[in-house]
Amino acid sequence: MKGSGALLKKELKEQWRTYRVLIVAGVFLLLGLSTPLMLYYLPQLLEMTGEDIIVEIPEFNAAYIFGEYASTITQMGILVAVLIGMGTIAQERSRGTLAMTLSKPVSWGTFIAAKLIGMSIIFVASLAIAGLGCYGYTWYLFDGTDALDFTILNLLLALFFITCLAEIVLCSSFFNNQLAAGGLGLGVLIVQAGLSGIPQLSNYLPNALVNGGVRLVSGEPSSVWPSVGISAGIICTSMLISRWVLGHKEL
Repeated sequence: MKGSGALLKKELKEQWRTYRVLIVAGVFLLLGLSTPLMLYYLPQLLEMTGEDIIVEIPEFNAAYIFGEYASTITQMGILVAVLIGMGTIAQERSRGTLAMTLSKPVSWGTFIAAKLIGMSIIFVASLAIAGLGCYGYTWYLFDGTDALDFTILNLLLALFFITCLAEIVLCSSFFNNQLAAGGLGLGVLIVQAGLSGIPQLSNYLPNALVNGGVRLVSGEPSSVWPSVGISAGIICTSMLISRWVLGHKEL
């Protein structure tokens, strides 16, 4: 992949200059820290309302905190992924910078790979920061934390986000308008989540990575290998289709 290193370096610099690194890291860190803190102080917050309403609050443990963390960061992370990724190719085409990049000895495959790898690095690093924050506060405020299971949960979340980013890059390759690309990308992810509710498909689609990780930290048996394989296939297929689409469209 000729020029891959230089192109990836350029992509990471662009992500930093446009503050996307700070945005993703900031949002993820906030979600990672706020989940255990919010649940720990929830009883006090309800008491401060002064309302005579009896609300039964379950006894929170580390498994519950980690499950809420996974659910929250997945929902918000998808929106962040769409906002960050929708212009990854569409914006370059509309500005004309794509033609300049490809005028150098760079292949379509290298260009698309650099885009996906660059965003994936940012999301994985941000997820690691959020995970450390969540685990630290959970360990301090609650009992029974399991570092190994929580690490596996975050690895599964990382693969889930990389899969989503690959699908968004594919959607971005179809349009010159980043809003259209973002709308299609969000639609694809919503449909994917809806299909995950079908029992026959629930163990195979990327959303099963999140569900399997949550079951793991809860001590329930879970097999995520089918969804790991499907997710890897989606990533590779998305990159190949993106390469084909860009190779057959005018810059």
